[in-house]
Amino acid sequence: MDSIAFWDSPQHGGNSFNRLPPDQAYFTALKGYGASWVRLSWDKWQPEQRDFLLGNADHYQGLMAQDLHTLKETLARAHAAGA
Repeated sequence: MDSIAFWDSPQHGGNSFNRLPPDQAYFTALKGYGASWVRLSWDKWQPEQRDFLLGNADHYQGLMAQDLHTLKETLARAHAAGA
């Protein structure tokens, strides 16, 4: 599918800028509203080190395993709901 074609018709989605990763109920409710996408912001999520996923962005050494696990679990919940 052409990426720009996505916007040829009205789209419904949501934003999650919460302190904690969204739970399954959030994604299920979002899908019930008719959402087909969700924008996640993890800047408020509790990181393993200083910066979520990056550890310390000033001295990047690789992705933080626990943060990556949290992100993957969150994406799996969104996918399971179809959002």
